[in-house]
Amino acid sequence: MQCEFSLPFTESEIARHTPAKLFNDLMDARLKNYKRAVADIDTDSPAVFDCIIDVYCPSSADLHRQDGIICSQGHFLCRFDFSRHCESQSKMFTEDDMNIYCPANGCDHPYSYREIAENATSEKILNAVIVARMKIQHLTYERQFDKRVDYAVKKEVKRREKLSKRERVLLRLRDYVSESILNLRCPSCSRVYIDFRNCACITCASDNDPSYGCKIMFCGYCQKNLGYDSGAAHNHVRICEKGLKTLYPDAALEGILNKQKKINLRKFFLHVVKNYELCLEISKMLHVQFKEIGFQFEDFLFRQDFQHAEEDEDRVLRRLDTDLDDLVLEEPDEETEPAIAHLMLMGFQRRQAREALQASNGVLRDAVVQLLNNN
Repeated sequence: MQCEFSLPFTESEIARHTPAKLFNDLMDARLKNYKRAVADIDTDSPAVFDCIIDVYCPSSADLHRQDGIICSQGHFLCRFDFSRHCESQSKMFTEDDMNIYCPANGCDHPYSYREIAENATSEKILNAVIVARMKIQHLTYERQFDKRVDYAVKKEVKRREKLSKRERVLLRLRDYVSESILNLRCPSCSRVYIDFRNCACITCASDNDPSYGCKIMFCGYCQKNLGYDSGAAHNHVRICEKGLKTLYPDAALEGILNKQKKINLRKFFLHVVKNYELCLEISKMLHVQFKEIGFQFEDFLFRQDFQHAEEDEDRVLRRLDTDLDDLVLEEPDEETEPAIAHLMLMGFQRRQAREALQASNGVLRDAVVQLLNNN
């Protein structure tokens, strides 16, 4: 409905200037025209459509509604061209835009994934679109995760800078106990492992990653470095004083490992921390982890255990306000200490030097060769 200047009237203008009955009749007529237009593009309609790309269209057949897809602006695209269009557009996805739009000039209609699934010529095309979107989303989530981790790390660093010396040392001792004593580690390269299968003669390696681990063998009972000799390593496991005299401990191994962790905790508190109050604070900070292995601080350590070697708290804080990576639970051995000092001068960590000397039966040259091969 238009005026004499060919300008269309809006529905609100028609409603204001026409009687209600006439307006309703006009709306009914418009609805009938709409239904007729929908019927013209029904799948049973003989209407013929022209593909807006017309590259892969079947040349010998007329295109009907069921042969393609129509966007909201009325642009028809046959399934063959639509599939190729989806495949090419999926390669240009970005983090800000992962939609596939109608290829007609000036049309910005985005196709829904339901439309893509219903009109793609093959499952391969649909998978290509989904995989492309998943890759972009994965990169986005990965970048967002890295940002959150960096923010959390910086926040934690700033928080620790404001801590007192006592709080700072307690946190570092807590982290050391949690990572180096409560975790199971390879005695050679210090890689953490959760558990192992079958034999208690463990090889530092992974079934999923051939390059993982130092390939050293060690005892699953006492965690001793056994070198690379398979026969000697298995013989040690069979007669290990801390073990079950068998290569296959099954479920009993967990109790043995927890017992070893308790022994290491006791040594750490008595020979490294040497202060009852600080040890008690650490046990409170790690009470959940201690409970999992059955370690109750008050049942394993008493105040009188610290009487002969207990140090003043200020002295302990000054001594431990440093790097804890080279702390050892055993008391220094006069025979191996010079060799350990020599290896540390070469740039190796104390733990690595000690384990290499144990594996080489105290021969310094063999220990150097082993450490160089591992690195």
